[in-house]
Amino acid sequence: MLVPYLEDEALIAAAANAAKTAFAQGRPWEDFESRQRVSNATYRLRKFSEWLRTEHRGAIAGRLADASLHEDIRRFKLSCERPLAVAGDLKLLRRHLDVPDRGNQAHRRTSQLVPYPEDAAMIEAAANTANEAIAAGRPSLFLGRRKRVDQATRHLRMFSEWLRREGKSPIADRLNDDSLTEDIQNFYHFYRSYSVDSGVRMLREHEIELQEFARELEQQLDDEPAAAASENTHQNSSLQSLFTELFGESPPPAEELQKFAANPEQQLDDESPPSEIPRSCKRLRGGSSDFNEVTSPKMHQAWAEVPEDFGHIVGLDWKHGPQLAPALLIAALNKRRVLPTLLQPGINLYIHGQPYTAQLQTGIAEGPPNNLLGMSIILIPRLKGG
Repeated sequence: MLVPYLEDEALIAAAANAAKTAFAQGRPWEDFESRQRVSNATYRLRKFSEWLRTEHRGAIAGRLADASLHEDIRRFKLSCERPLAVAGDLKLLRRHLDVPDRGNQAHRRTSQLVPYPEDAAMIEAAANTANEAIAAGRPSLFLGRRKRVDQATRHLRMFSEWLRREGKSPIADRLNDDSLTEDIQNFYHFYRSYSVDSGVRMLREHEIELQEFARELEQQLDDEPAAAASENTHQNSSLQSLFTELFGESPPPAEELQKFAANPEQQLDDESPPSEIPRSCKRLRGGSSDFNEVTSPKMHQAWAEVPEDFGHIVGLDWKHGPQLAPALLIAALNKRRVLPTLLQPGINLYIHGQPYTAQLQTGIAEGPPNNLLGMSIILIPRLKGG
């Protein structure tokens, strides 16, 4: 004998009587055109309610518009020796109470899912990379169309939300771990129509690409000190030639010449009489401020401006303020080839509309967690419009 929840027993009986009455009056409800169909639905609903009670889950009544009820239906079907199609039977109760099937719609809409934030950012970055490869004519063998990429993205977000609800670790923390494979198999028990194999492969390929970028960047950072030394030598030589041409005398040592280029007005005031170094010169177009631009064009060069807003990379839970750049943002900057370097130690960018300056921190040996590039960049907020 079935023993469902008392409130479910009353609701099921009332709905069944209403459906039979409508059938007798020649106005049968959709999907319940016979008394036998109503009786079968009644039996399955009572059996489902009894299972909910024994599993200490909530009753059907009060959850007809809740997505959690659909999750319980999946668990119930797995527990039965012969799967019972309870989802369609819920229409009997919803028709009786005039309740829309919002729970099922919410369950299907992946935009309403709540995956782990780190998984959501990683999935979006990998999907963007896959779509860019398709647009460039270099599609992946297993994700050759945007439709396949979109499907893999939806299934990954569903999988990540399931991991979060089950209290399991996110995908990003164990992408190449055997425990993730085990959880994928468990996920398939509840969502047999979903597949995350292609999506996980997409994430792994994206991680390999980031690692390749990291190696390239490391090689670039190893090569840049020599390039910087060569640049400084060339700049010093140019300054010495310009000094001789302007003032007709041998220049001071390179160290003093660099100080002179950085702050000519101070050097003029402290070291040189006005009669020896003129404050205005025809070659300098009218004064010391122009002289500073001529002698050191690189000293005041503006840092690169990246017009893209990186809010979608850092996520909606971003908190503004000075802080180390997260690993995903560093990877995104590297992918766009706009990372700060030793020759260009800073760039200007935007995060959720707030302008920031991203500066390379060469004195910090350890970057943020999960930083595949192994570098440290600090984000400094700027005044809007500045």
